[in-house]
Amino acid sequence: MAHLYKVAEWQSGSGSWWYSNDVSDLAGPSAKWWAAARLLDMSLTDYILMLKNEFNAIVETYNSETDYLHVKWNNYADCHRYTLFINKKARDKNFMV
Repeated sequence: MAHLYKVAEWQSGSGSWWYSNDVSDLAGPSAKWWAAARLLDMSLTDYILMLKNEFNAIVETYNSETDYLHVKWNNYADCHRYTLFINKKARDKNFMV
């Protein structure tokens, strides 16, 4: 069932890294790394550059077999700022996934 796109943030078990993603339907499209790029009407390359340049994200690896992009932050403030930004954009557009 469709829902409003909403990312959540969490800290790794070791406490070293922060993550942000829509985890309400892990098997669905909302959990895919490119969902936020679609929300923002950005190319995937521009989205990755935005993550790195504007939100200080660490874009670590991409697995083409599983279409998984590993993105993390080394501090809460940058991750939280990204989370607030994406959730506001999703609310403003009523972006359903």
